[in-house]
Amino acid sequence: MMLVLCVAVLPACATRPPANDPAALAQYKKTDDPLEPFNRGIYKVNKGLDTVLLNPISSVYTTIFPKFFRDRIKSFLDNLNDPIIWINDVLQGEGKRANDTLGRFVLNSTIGIGGLFDPATDLGLPQHDEDFGQTLAVWGVKDGGYLMIPLYGPSSTRDGFGLVVDLITDPITWMMRWQNVSYLSWPRLGTRAIDKYSRNKDLLNDVQKNSVDGYSALRSYYRQNREFEIRNGAPAPEEQQQNQNDLFDQLDDETQ
Repeated sequence: MMLVLCVAVLPACATRPPANDPAALAQYKKTDDPLEPFNRGIYKVNKGLDTVLLNPISSVYTTIFPKFFRDRIKSFLDNLNDPIIWINDVLQGEGKRANDTLGRFVLNSTIGIGGLFDPATDLGLPQHDEDFGQTLAVWGVKDGGYLMIPLYGPSSTRDGFGLVVDLITDPITWMMRWQNVSYLSWPRLGTRAIDKYSRNKDLLNDVQKNSVDGYSALRSYYRQNREFEIRNGAPAPEEQQQNQNDLFDQLDDETQ
């Protein structure tokens, strides 16, 4: 309910500076955090939950299960996530990536023993991530402002809405309902959260500890990483322009 409320309210809170104020506009694009007091409160709550809940569970998880078994769990969960990735590939008009995702799901569900192993990567079909938040971005929807979600972590209005859509439309979730085993969705979500947290906690801790303001550092890291994901790893437009300028300068030097 809190997520839905924030999604509904946040766009109205963001006030974009006028175009004739480039300095303010640049700062707005960098932060775009109109609910910063609320977000900082959720950030503190999440940090507390990390300390008393996620970190102890993660430590037990990595202690009990050797890396080989943790990799099998991750591969299995990734395979269950491929159908929703395929849907978003299609919605984004990414035909080749959609075919790759479908091929991965078929190969890993069969040869990979239900996704426990990942032969698709060895056969030239590496994993990639897509979600409805990225799809909305490809369609031209702005992020709507930074949003810290309880338990989940950094996000945005657009990506929070996309998260809800992905959860509702996930084919695996619907299959579980048809088979009257919808209760398995909760262990799936919980295990995926713990596995993902255990693999990323050191990086996220470093990002926050090596900064005067851990909240701002995490926000900046999320924004940069999210933009990278939306571009599917392609250089940012300004980077492309700089590369072109460097190339032109090089050509000019060579012709002189």
